[in-house]
Order: sequence, then C-alpha cells, then structure tokens
Amino acid sequence: MASAAPAPAKPPPVKIDEPEELKGKGWSGMELESGTSTKDVAADSAFERVFERLYGKMTFEEKLRLIWLAGTLFFIIGGYWLLRSLKDPVIATICGVEYIPKAKMLSVLVVLVLVFVYNKLIDMFPKHQLFYIVGGFYAGLFTLIACLLAAPATAQTSIYNTNASPYRLIGWISYCSIESFGSIGVSLFWAFTNSTYNLEGAKKAYGLMVACAQLGSIAGPTLVSVGTEAYGVPTIYFCGALCMVAMVVSIYGYNLRFPQQPDSPRASTKKKSSAGMTEGLVLFWKYHYVKGIFALSCLFMVEVTILDYSMKVLAKAKFDSEHPGDPHAATRAFASFMGVFGQAANG
Repeated sequence: MASAAPAPAKPPPVKIDEPEELKGKGWSGMELESGTSTKDVAADSAFERVFERLYGKMTFEEKLRLIWLAGTLFFIIGGYWLLRSLKDPVIATICGVEYIPKAKMLSVLVVLVLVFVYNKLIDMFPKHQLFYIVGGFYAGLFTLIACLLAAPATAQTSIYNTNASPYRLIGWISYCSIESFGSIGVSLFWAFTNSTYNLEGAKKAYGLMVACAQLGSIAGPTLVSVGTEAYGVPTIYFCGALCMVAMVVSIYGYNLRFPQQPDSPRASTKKKSSAGMTEGLVLFWKYHYVKGIFALSCLFMVEVTILDYSMKVLAKAKFDSEHPGDPHAATRAFASFMGVFGQAANG
C-alpha cells in the first residue's frame, strides 16, 4: 500500500511592522456613528416595522405632520374634557343643580346659532385663519369666565358666592360656552385636517390622531380630579383657556412648517354645491332609514341624559352632606368627582 502524501507545509507568518505612532495603543471595538449601539439600531428597526404594520410606511415629513396635528387634537379634546368636567359643578353652585336640564336645552339653541355663524365664516376665511378666530374667541371667553369665577365672594359672578340663583348669568354663559366649543372646535379641526390629507394619507394618519385625542380626553379630567382640591375651580378653569391658546399656537406653527397644503387632488375635481343647514332635514324626510337612525340615537341620548342628570343630583347632595357649612369644599369635591368620572368614561 502506498504511503499517504505528506501535508503541505504552512507558510511562515508574515510579520507586519507596526507604525511607531500606534505602538502601545489599546484597540477597542468600533461603535456606530453618534454613539448609537447595534442594540439601539435593532430596537429602532423593530419599532419602525411595528409602526409601518399599523399605520403604513411614512416619510419623516409625513410623520412630523401627523404628530403635529395629533398634538393639536390632543389640546382640543383635552381642553374640552377639562372644561366639561367643570361645567356642571359651576352651574350647580352658581345657579342650582335643578337648572342643569334647562341649561342643556338652552345650549342646543346656542349651538345652532353659533354653527350658523361658523358656516358663514368657513366660507369667508381659510381654515387655518378660522382656527385663529375660533381659538382666540374661546381662549378669551374662557379666560374672562375664569377671572369672573375667581372674584371675591361678594361678587355675583364668583363661584365662592354660594347663594345660588338662576339670575346669575355667569353659570349659563359658562355652560353654553363649553357645550358650543365641543361642537365647533372638533368640527373645525376635522375640516382643516380633511383639507390637508387625501384618502391614502387619511388611512395612515387618522387612527393615531384619534388615539392622541383619547389620551387628551383622559388627561383633561385627570387634571381636574388632581388639581381642583389644591388650586380651586377658577385656576383649573383657566387651564382650559390655556389649552385653547396651545391649540392656536400649534396650528400657527403647523402652517409655518407646512405652508403648502397637499390638496391639489381635491382642487382638480369638479366643485359641488355646498349643502345648506336644512340638508339634514331634507334627508330625514326623504329616507326612512335616516328616521330609524334618528329614533335609535334620540332614544339613547334621552336615556343617557336622564341617568347623567340623576348622577349629578345625587353627587351634589352627597358632597353637600359630607361638607356641611363649607360649600367651597363641597364644590371642589364635586368637581374632583366629575374629573374621576371623565377618566372612567374615556379610559
């Protein structure tokens, strides 16, 4: 048997002379640019994959636009729910809890008038300018109401004046103002947003916007439940006015950052005649299924309104009995309770 061939000899190692300036230097592993580790990049990549799966692929500009508008909606909804948590304690203390149903009916008429004015303004001004008008109006109005509520106890407008009377107009004005903002502010935001997004962009962005709105609807009542006992109703009411200011500032910054609105596809389509205020009544009379929807929604709202009013009557009586001789503490406790209720309703 032939013997196996010997293995080839290994070549001698090549010695590389190390430069003099590198001798004695310690070597360490290389890191990515800006000190970012591989683990951080993997986490960012995983976040990007989850985000794209949920909301679709977006550019940096699209994400920035989305975050900006979502923040604006956060201030709108957060401010509204903050003030909504205060509107019943305010009118119950100033006018009496038994006048809440009448204030509710009056607010419907006020909203109808203001919506008519809003429909006129929306045809006269660009939507971002209308934001300045509406936001500035409500910011000034809520600031004025907060100052009037903080007046000395001898003033008719003060919330510290516990002589409830239906002739104290500040309670009615506060209630109707908050109700009207809930209708006009949200409608204005979506009108503005719809003018900046096409259908594909809306599919990507609107889900996250609504999620931020939900966070706002929890944050507003949370501030009421936590801060009313410590700072009082007028101070927290003023925080609602600051939310209106933040809304205006946010839209102003948005228009500086994104001056060109991507609404060219809409402009190229044939313009249709706008619907009037009576369009809903025409549809109600014409289609039977609209009558059915109206019956169901109306029945539901009647039931909810009755239960809601019953809850407030019981809550007002409970806190008055818990704080005998101290109506200010009873009002703060009632407001804190409404804040907790808002958290539970939206959480």
